[in-house]
Amino acid sequence: MIDPILKKILSKLSHEELLDVQDYITSFLKEQRNGDDHRGGDRIKAPIVGSCMIIREREFFHKEYKIYISDISSQGVKFRSTATIIKGDFLQIFFRSPLKGNMKDSYVEVLRARQVEVKGKKFVEVGAKSVDYQEVQEYFKALAKGIASKRC
Repeated sequence: MIDPILKKILSKLSHEELLDVQDYITSFLKEQRNGDDHRGGDRIKAPIVGSCMIIREREFFHKEYKIYISDISSQGVKFRSTATIIKGDFLQIFFRSPLKGNMKDSYVEVLRARQVEVKGKKFVEVGAKSVDYQEVQEYFKALAKGIASKRC
């Protein structure tokens, strides 16, 4: 139900102004529906359990962390983990393809990492973009020179 004050305001607008309002509302609703959706492309929205290795730790530890993927596309991935993951980290992620069931691995760069709580348990929610191995090699070189933190 539309508020009477809003109805009064809208009734005073020209047809062209109403079309502008319609465009604005359509855009606004799309943003609301997508929330923090920063990645384009076709996504697979399916709960996928996988693991990741944090590249900056790889030289000292060879530890894999469990991840809970909420959606994945060719451009990137969104997941939760209890690992300490920060913006700018490069990760190697491992998971089974939801389409064919075969094992996949991919390199990603973390664009967003924020603390969230799910059912009383604290996680880091991560948004990451896919990168090729050449970018990972450049990151390794930067780590060796001690300048990787300046990339972020």
